[in-house]
Amino acid sequence: MRKSLAERTPGLSHLGWALLLVAVLLAAALRFYRLGEWPPGPYRDEAYHGLDALDVLRGNLALFFPANDGREPFYIYLVAIAIALFGPSTFALRLPAAVAGALGTIPTFLLGRAWFGRTAGWLAAFLWAATLWPVHLGRIGLRAGLLAPLLALAFWLGPRAYRE
Repeated sequence: MRKSLAERTPGLSHLGWALLLVAVLLAAALRFYRLGEWPPGPYRDEAYHGLDALDVLRGNLALFFPANDGREPFYIYLVAIAIALFGPSTFALRLPAAVAGALGTIPTFLLGRAWFGRTAGWLAAFLWAATLWPVHLGRIGLRAGLLAPLLALAFWLGPRAYRE
């Protein structure tokens, strides 16, 4: 029988869930406010992602995109989904990074709590939600914005998988 998320994260009370929700909402607010306008853009790398995403939407699926010194496809496919949903815009180019940045608050909290305790988890979550570099990387459409949340998830899940 599968355990619910609440059962797999012991010690997280209703107040704890509410604080995590506040941290995620703060992260989302800072990343989504006027996302298509601030910073002015798109930047060169964002434009390359958009051009490759338009190629994907035309049916040119690839495992490697050679333009702009070459890139792996994961972020480009996320941009293609955003463009399919919202049309070709700076907002759509930046949307995957903003979503990853906002949701990255959760694995950041889980990693901080697992390694250093509950207080450190909350501190890590709110620092991730509101400090300059995580917010900036969540507001520009670069694949580098996916790295920290994915690493936090891997470093949280890896030891758990090893123990279980």
